[in-house]
Amino acid sequence: MAHIQFHSDTFQLAHAGETISLLPKEYALFHFLYNHPNQSFSREELLNRVWPLEEPTDRTVDDHIYRLRKKLIGWSHLFTLESIRGYGYKLVEKGSPAAKTPLALPEVVQNVQRLIETYHGLGMGDAMQTLSSNREVLGIQLDSFYSVYMHFLSGDFQWIVETETLSFWEKASYLILFYSFIQEDQTKTIDFCERTLQKKQQLPRLWGVDLEINMISLYVEAGQLERAKERLQAVEKEVVEMNSPSFTLIFLFKKIIVALALNEREDADKWLNESERLLGQFPLKRELGFYTIIRGLHLYQSGMGEKGRQAVDEGIDI
Repeated sequence: MAHIQFHSDTFQLAHAGETISLLPKEYALFHFLYNHPNQSFSREELLNRVWPLEEPTDRTVDDHIYRLRKKLIGWSHLFTLESIRGYGYKLVEKGSPAAKTPLALPEVVQNVQRLIETYHGLGMGDAMQTLSSNREVLGIQLDSFYSVYMHFLSGDFQWIVETETLSFWEKASYLILFYSFIQEDQTKTIDFCERTLQKKQQLPRLWGVDLEINMISLYVEAGQLERAKERLQAVEKEVVEMNSPSFTLIFLFKKIIVALALNEREDADKWLNESERLLGQFPLKRELGFYTIIRGLHLYQSGMGEKGRQAVDEGIDI
């Protein structure tokens, strides 16, 4: 399916450098159909799925489909909004001719993959989205990790939850993350994490290690500091073997968080200094923001409240 960026704050769609503005109800209808390609829906189903709290009529769906067709006619090579006589509508995706371009050569794909990974490491989300939104023009495909990550980066959480193009294991880490956002009892989130890690081999790529590292903060929030220390020790070897500046820094931050929770300030100072040294070598934007926030928490705990608050604000801005 062609990758289209959805901007829910402005009700705009973006693809290959082109932006199209929609009305709120047009946006909601297209977003739903885009997330369910090649599936037929009756008018009543669309009314119930897209506007469950409102009372529009069947004619409302017809009117919005008509306007969407007019506004999106320039993207007819990507999909069509087809009528099903006496029933409803469906979005039919089309194959991308760009996939046959010379730019799809393996060496080009590998170089683009490295470029995206570099943007990711440097925290250049806008650059990643620009490259992703133009991938049909460039004739490239993202691997499964970044294909899902781009939806996450654009805030399209609904797609990740509802899509049937991914297996449970391909989106398990995201589902656990979303669950942790809404679950106040972190022990329940920890339970999900631990059950997931029992089948760690089914998780794609590095998500198993990422999940283990993130669990350390959950243990701290739940007051399970000994388990946090045990998880640090259990995952440290894997982090070292990965030789990834980003993962190494995130792991160091978890060490600092545990040290602060245990009021072990000397250890916290040591890991902060090590983090600062690494950031001097690898100026990763996201990690710099995390580091600045954690440094602020350390300052606050050390009795320097004003400096601590300033550092936290600075980290959030980064």
